[in-house]
Amino acid sequence: MNEIKIKSNISLDNYIRYNLFSLNKYHKLELQYKFLVIFGISCLILSYFSNYWYLLLFLGIFSISIRYIYPRSLVKKLKKLVKDSPTILSNGEITLNEYEIIEVTDISTTHIKWKDIYSVDDDGDMLYIYFTKIQAFVIEKNLLSDQELDQLRKWIIEKGN
Repeated sequence: MNEIKIKSNISLDNYIRYNLFSLNKYHKLELQYKFLVIFGISCLILSYFSNYWYLLLFLGIFSISIRYIYPRSLVKKLKKLVKDSPTILSNGEITLNEYEIIEVTDISTTHIKWKDIYSVDDDGDMLYIYFTKIQAFVIEKNLLSDQELDQLRKWIIEKGN
């Protein structure tokens, strides 16, 4: 098999999922959340023993609430971004061959050689082929046959990613 062609039509849900995955991987979002929760619990405990209990209580509650507020806020911002710039979810076709990845959309054509791939991540039924730290080809695995998926994995391994 010399070439794999995939019709790409990224949904809003998959776009949000990709962004949350990337943020967690490259910006250690979960680690930051854990730190905030530990800090918040520490402030709540210290507020019991301090003259500035009201300040520590506020800091504790605020730190813990960020863990739940920020992801919702981020999803809201991503939805607004897509609404304001609908070309983000533009339809196109991704062609993968042994030399490069080519994505053709309504507005642009992108050619990336395998040697220029930053990293490849598997997220269950999605495959992210990063060509920069924040940009990736998003491929739904269910659009590939088993033979195509095996060929794609072979190209990824051969090219050292």
